[in-house]
Amino acid sequence: MHKPILAAASTAVHALTSPAAAQSGQERLDARYDRALAAGYKALFLCGAIANAERTGTNRPVSSVMEWEFSGVYSKIDPIVRTLEHRIVRSKLGPISHVEVDWAEDMQPRCAKASFLRGCRLAPIAQEPGPAETDLAQLPGFLGSGEAAFLAPLPRLDDGAIHFPPLLSPRSISTQDREMFTSVTQRGVIHLFI
Repeated sequence: MHKPILAAASTAVHALTSPAAAQSGQERLDARYDRALAAGYKALFLCGAIANAERTGTNRPVSSVMEWEFSGVYSKIDPIVRTLEHRIVRSKLGPISHVEVDWAEDMQPRCAKASFLRGCRLAPIAQEPGPAETDLAQLPGFLGSGEAAFLAPLPRLDDGAIHFPPLLSPRSISTQDREMFTSVTQRGVIHLFI
């Protein structure tokens, strides 16, 4: 009678220490890593696409980024990327501050911080996102000290972003109107705010 009990106990111990049991633990770690990777990818691509559009004076909706930047994603993270919740965090004046993407209940969201001077940077896993702020006013020749007065009255989109007007060709309006509505950006691109 003791032999069957010992045999069953031996089988149970062997099952717990076998490579198959260890593999399920490794699979759990791999799945967690894939979620972290997908969240970082989503945060960085949303941040970069939206911040680059805003820097050039245009708007880029999340739906456009999801359609174009998230096609052809690495097959292991493709289905994950589309299910992760994200937040576009804006500075109080409207420009994008950072993007947060939730990926695990016991961890900080993955975060990509927008810098209009250096582009978007992905924070390490578990780093807190930080406050909503922007370095947009630090761009040479941008808005300078009058940033708040200039940005505050501009129309907003549903997510709080500034609603940039369409860009027009300088040749399409008269010289007098061009002088009245023209501002020159860092690269000398002419934006006409009508």
